Amino acid sequence: MMPAGARKDGRQEGRNRWLTLALLAAGVVALLLATTFAITSSTNRSASQAPTLQNDDKFRAFLVSRDAVRREPQPSPSATVLTWWRALQFEDYREAKRFYAPGVDVDTVRLSTMIRDLGPLMRRTRPVDTETDIVRGRRATVRVILQVAKLQQGPGAVPASTEGVAYEEPTTFYLEERGGRWKLSNNLFLARRHAALQRSASSQPDDR
Repeated sequence: MMPAGARKDGRQEGRNRWLTLALLAAGVVALLLATTFAITSSTNRSASQAPTLQNDDKFRAFLVSRDAVRREPQPSPSATVLTWWRALQFEDYREAKRFYAPGVDVDTVRLSTMIRDLGPLMRRTRPVDTETDIVRGRRATVRVILQVAKLQQGPGAVPASTEGVAYEEPTTFYLEERGGRWKLSNNLFLARRHAALQRSASSQPDDR
């Protein structure tokens, strides 16, 4: 038969072992919580400090706002062009596709690729003047003057920072009325812009 002192020592040793395990578990949990908090804080801090389209006033000025769209007659060819342009700036290809007339060959995958590639350019380009001519009631042309933010160039230039504006040659969009809504008759603007972007990229020297 085990002496009473031995049984007492065994019970004490068991309690000490469980206490040690509990303390270790609590330490592990505390370490995990501290690590998670640090990662989350760092991520939030980086996100708030990073220059983005939303917190850069110069770039925000080039976004087509809802108010700008509302100032146009509704519905109208010019309102369609501005709303479509806004979708391009936010790379919303589903929204952009709604503004093409039935029969216009706009492949969804191709359209999303063009909008994604042209996104940075579209976000610093805005229509500043529109002129609409309606022909025969159901067809219209919208002539647009585009303003473009010029990026800083050369040594010391800050990425995605502007240094002034430039104006492009007037651009014309063709639209047609379908079911009480004005729709774009073609996708030539995006197709030509994307082709020019690809030509520019292919002409860049290969640094490899």
